[in-house]
Amino acid sequence: MLYLVSRHGKTDWSAGMVESTMKRYPTTKDLGSWGYAEPLYLSGQYLVYKRTRDPRYLQYIKDWVDSHVDTNGVVTSANGKAKCARSSLIISTACSPRIFC
Repeated sequence: MLYLVSRHGKTDWSAGMVESTMKRYPTTKDLGSWGYAEPLYLSGQYLVYKRTRDPRYLQYIKDWVDSHVDTNGVVTSANGKAKCARSSLIISTACSPRIFC
């Protein structure tokens, strides 16, 4: 079991969740396609990134966005799913290099 200790000496369960998810899904392709659940998880991962400043967390998010959005900012892999607001939030918040920010 993975335990992470915060700077206050307490177990950091949110960072543990991110670490275990990134271990279980080592590439963003493994994480899944455009939908609701993936961006919902990634929005939480972004909050953990903002707190911990671990660059791996942000890179994972950017890689997911880059795998679903082309160089013009067009979603390329919605697979017939609605372009949900949570996915758009991830794109605007994480600010992928392929998106004009």
